[in-house]
Amino acid sequence: MRITVLVSLLVMLFSTNVMAQKVTEFDYPELMVTPKASERIKLEYKREKRRGMWMHLPIQVSSVATLTASAFQLMDYDESKDPDGYSPYAGLITGGFWLGVTAYLGEIHRPYMKGFKEIAKMPAKTPRQQLIRERMAEEAIYDIEKLGTKLVWFSSLTNLGASVYMASKAESKSAALLASSISAILALGPVVFPHPWRQTGNYHREYKKKIYRPIASGAMLYNKSHGVFVPGMKLSMSF
Repeated sequence: MRITVLVSLLVMLFSTNVMAQKVTEFDYPELMVTPKASERIKLEYKREKRRGMWMHLPIQVSSVATLTASAFQLMDYDESKDPDGYSPYAGLITGGFWLGVTAYLGEIHRPYMKGFKEIAKMPAKTPRQQLIRERMAEEAIYDIEKLGTKLVWFSSLTNLGASVYMASKAESKSAALLASSISAILALGPVVFPHPWRQTGNYHREYKKKIYRPIASGAMLYNKSHGVFVPGMKLSMSF
């Protein structure tokens, strides 16, 4: 009886160690998700080069609309409401600022390229190194997503504010009032149409949620028919 239990314990320890080595990758969603974060950054880096400044198209459209409204405002603002004639400059400064920012971000600031180059230098031979590499890649993806979220909301709110301000100072039933109303609607475009940076982060997060994680562990199970303990394996899955 003692020999049987001892042998069972040794078998269990050996099998648990082997199984633990086999399922290492299943313990970490970062290594299971397809595509992996490092692969996703490489894909987005290639798209980033192709898109250039058009990466931020919804923000640019709303900014051009604000600039156009400011041009109409120069001709049709109500002097009784805006005696100093400042209202057109609200749209001119806001629209011009966001066009300049998006041009800079599209042509000079390449976050995916920076992330890809940093990740490419990291070793990925052992499971630990792979895990570190993928987690660093995920951090880069989520940091870029946060930047995209800030751009979307700040640009939308400032363009909307400038448009509403110009509309409040425009002549009633004028082209300037119509242009400011249209630019106010288009200011919400970046919120309605997903920005690529935000979209990439959301996609990667959703893919990880779909992964189930099987967790294996060794255990001693009692065999009633033979009256002895035998090695066994427990497998649990979380979704």
